[in-house]
Amino acid sequence: MKEMVVVAGKNSLEVAWMRQCLKDEGYGSVPCETAEGIIEELNILPGCAVHVLLVVIEPEILKGINDDIISRLSKCTPEVPFVSIGEPCSPETFERICVDRARFDWDDNPLAHVLEQAGIEATCAM
Repeated sequence: MKEMVVVAGKNSLEVAWMRQCLKDEGYGSVPCETAEGIIEELNILPGCAVHVLLVVIEPEILKGINDDIISRLSKCTPEVPFVSIGEPCSPETFERICVDRARFDWDDNPLAHVLEQAGIEATCAM
């Protein structure tokens, strides 16, 4: 089974840069431009024999999303951890999405090293 990281962001240059950093370390990735796109990828990829390791979210993606999307994101593949690049623009929304989601283990996940090496400051839900 292939392993991938979903990189969600509105800034195409930032998304491309993160994807290149992941590629340089041997990780495949899929870009998304919307919160709905994250849901779509998380629903489609497992059917294509792809295991999603992590979803990296640019804060702008979560700006102004409605309760239905928040609910769908929170229920969609809860075993896949989400991290926000930098500080979430809406910490409450990010927390609601991640309340029942697997946590990203900074001490025990090889992707943590990749993010740190690339200088990507990411935060997890508490």
